[in-house]
Amino acid sequence: MAKHDIWDEYYPLLQPPTVLRSSLPLHPFFSPEVVCAYQDGVHAFIVSLFSLSTLAVTGLALCELFSFPRVCSSLMHLLWLISPAASALALRRIVLSHLGDSTFTEVFQWRELVACWPRSSMLRLVLLSYCIPLFCQIAAYTLTTATRMVNPFNRAFVERAETVFSFGNQDAKDGGLVFYVFYLVFGGIFWDPIPPSRYDFGVAFNGKPIGCSWIVFAFIQEIGWSGALYPALEIVCGHSAFFASVATGIVWALWHWPFVIGERIGIIPTDSGYSIVQTTSFEIISVLILFTILLVGARVTMCWVQGKTNHCIWSSTIYHASHNLYIVSVFGQLMAPLSERLAAFPYFSGQSSVCLVITTWFSTCILSQLFRSPYFKIFSRKRRYYN
Repeated sequence: MAKHDIWDEYYPLLQPPTVLRSSLPLHPFFSPEVVCAYQDGVHAFIVSLFSLSTLAVTGLALCELFSFPRVCSSLMHLLWLISPAASALALRRIVLSHLGDSTFTEVFQWRELVACWPRSSMLRLVLLSYCIPLFCQIAAYTLTTATRMVNPFNRAFVERAETVFSFGNQDAKDGGLVFYVFYLVFGGIFWDPIPPSRYDFGVAFNGKPIGCSWIVFAFIQEIGWSGALYPALEIVCGHSAFFASVATGIVWALWHWPFVIGERIGIIPTDSGYSIVQTTSFEIISVLILFTILLVGARVTMCWVQGKTNHCIWSSTIYHASHNLYIVSVFGQLMAPLSERLAAFPYFSGQSSVCLVITTWFSTCILSQLFRSPYFKIFSRKRRYYN
């Protein structure tokens, strides 16, 4: 039996050419019942997503109000973290209820979301997904340090890295820092031993700091973003990867907003929200706008790379994990404010960095051209269409 992929099930539902010419410009490729089913599925995803997010924020507000133990706030944070995957189930159920009798039998098959196929290009695409956030952050970090907008080295964080990776040996601190750099490249996304405390698994349950796994965080989320919402929006948007990826990026950013705002105005426990910058003083509106622009640009790149992998979610998972490792953990902690430029620090650090927004969108524009040129033929694949 010939190998099939997730998208093979979509093409039997394409409309004939006579219907295509009379369809709306937004979704001319699929029959009306399919588009309506996916529109309802997207609505169910968004309602489920923000309902669970609101429930998590409400739980955190109660934890702050009644001084519940930290483990309670950690459970609320976990609820927020798994909300995209839970919303993917809602989307799947709604579409199945609409198209149960059609030739399309599933919204997505779970095995296809993690299938490493085509194997010939999967490794290259995963490597590309890993490197893009790293190079974007290096470029942004170089710009900010060259213009002296931030202190290039947070001494407290450097000391912590040296101590952890020299295993407490005071005579081997320099070697510990070198070991830390090499470890980041090869194993940082799998286990980060010195993340910000809000992401540490041990701290979350009132224990000693033990670190966190960025790839686990990313995988849980990408089941919803890359495995359900983006493919559904691509159908609703008439197979337009750009519009679908932008819409996914906007929803992805808005999903973070309640946790950012909640911690900023002090209605949830400290270190239980989502930190955009490593400071407590910033202009919330401008920082959220920069954060949203950054995530939309990152999601566009993630979705385009994902489109070269038969839409399995590993490339997006690796990109997401690399993004968190380098932007949130490494460079986010490495940069410290200069006292004379403290007011400008939020705009040149973390995920609200103006320089990072520029480098991310620059990489997105470059990739958009490379994917259309012969240089990226090694990443291309053939789609199978049905008559």
